[in-house]
Amino acid sequence: MQLKDKALNKVILLFVMDCMEIPLKIDTLTEICDANKWVGFMDCKDCVVDLIEVGHIVDISKNNEKLYILSNKGKECLSIFYKEIPLSKRDEIKATVKEQRCHYRRLQDYFSDYFMNDDGSYTVILRINTPAQPLLDLKLCVQNKARAKWLYKNWIDKAPSVYEFLHTQLLE
Repeated sequence: MQLKDKALNKVILLFVMDCMEIPLKIDTLTEICDANKWVGFMDCKDCVVDLIEVGHIVDISKNNEKLYILSNKGKECLSIFYKEIPLSKRDEIKATVKEQRCHYRRLQDYFSDYFMNDDGSYTVILRINTPAQPLLDLKLCVQNKARAKWLYKNWIDKAPSVYEFLHTQLLE
């Protein structure tokens, strides 16, 4: 059986979610598929909406950030149609996901942002998220945009050690 392009794109999205083995934000799923040229950005967005509507992927969020997983219905659909994805593409997806899973997880789990205050200083928001609730939420006031940008850009690499340090210092 030959699937049409849109149906094949949906199966690819289900396959990527299955390979990732973690709840995903829609933006993360879209970024993974678009960056690797498996499914284009707009096609991905359209297919995700359809997959949510039919219940193949479901929202498991417990806080403000929506996270999605494959439903049993989605897993069943994937088990029927995954062979429609060419073997070479399945192998590429598996290898890429295995290599980049931690990176994408950190992108979801470690949030950072900054904004300018009325007095010209900057507030930097640094957060470590879990599916249930934020694990750590920091707001720092810094004197200039350069410092704010540095914190914003480096949070993804520094978050684990900052959390470990705070946890050790506060609980020991």
